[in-house]
Amino acid sequence: MRRRRAAGRAARQAGVVPRRRLLVAAVLAAPAVGAAEAVAPPITFGIGTYGMPSLAPAAAVDLVADTGFDSIEIAALADWPTAPERLTAVDRHDLRARLAGRGLVLSALMENLPPAADDTVHRGQLERLARAAALARDLAPDTVPLVQTILGGGRWDEVRGVFAERLAAWRDLAAREAFRIAIKPHRFGALSTPALARQLLAELGDPSCLGIVYDESHLVFRGIDLAEALATARPCLFHVAVKDAAQRDGTVGFALPGATGTPDHAALLRRLVAAGYGSDVCCEVSSQISKHPGYDPAAAARQCHRALTAACAAAGIGRRR
Repeated sequence: MRRRRAAGRAARQAGVVPRRRLLVAAVLAAPAVGAAEAVAPPITFGIGTYGMPSLAPAAAVDLVADTGFDSIEIAALADWPTAPERLTAVDRHDLRARLAGRGLVLSALMENLPPAADDTVHRGQLERLARAAALARDLAPDTVPLVQTILGGGRWDEVRGVFAERLAAWRDLAAREAFRIAIKPHRFGALSTPALARQLLAELGDPSCLGIVYDESHLVFRGIDLAEALATARPCLFHVAVKDAAQRDGTVGFALPGATGTPDHAALLRRLVAAGYGSDVCCEVSSQISKHPGYDPAAAARQCHRALTAACAAAGIGRRR
């Protein structure tokens, strides 16, 4: 008992929210539910290096940790410093040690692999997925992070068959290699809603290795009921991304979290807690932002952290940092 009390005092002095307090805060934030649903697992809050293409891996990790996030999503895209083909065994060892040393959870790797009808391109994509899975195991072998991707453009009724065929191969690879793949419905893509994602996953047998990334910035301004969309995604929900969106002259663009107030991230957090979600909520800095002249990844990270902190406070949810 004395040891537990001492550990609790040390955690408070270090500014860390004990897991029990986070659980209690989450429960208090949730609406009244049945006894079986009363306790929600803790949620980690992070940011991805998709918005940090100019930073070396170590610098990106330090920025994320110094800003105060719990977790990090690493971009494994071909042009990023953390692409699997760019990281040697020594690089991976050093990056794994840095993640552990800074106390960051590696929640996911981001790829960009629109399923291809061309067999040669498809085989190359399977190889990229396998390399991403190997990187995930090298960096976090005890809790292998998922690999997430969008599925690209086209008309849903025209590409659905190709998507189903190629994702069946992805499913088989993920099952063999023991990792998970999450697909993101994208407002500019053929697969643009959680409902379509659920249809596709059902066609594939609802495998446990395939799931959904939920991102409300791709759903707002479309007349979609967000609570219903989250409920639809929930049985297959692996990962949550957050950023803001703005509509001007009929065109929707993306912004940093907290910049426009749309969508309502506090409302999302309350719904996630009520639904028992216990994985990651990750800030995403769109390329629409990171490609602007004068873009500062550190300033963007601080803005994301402020927005998440404010959303947690508004939702009544505790933070680890």
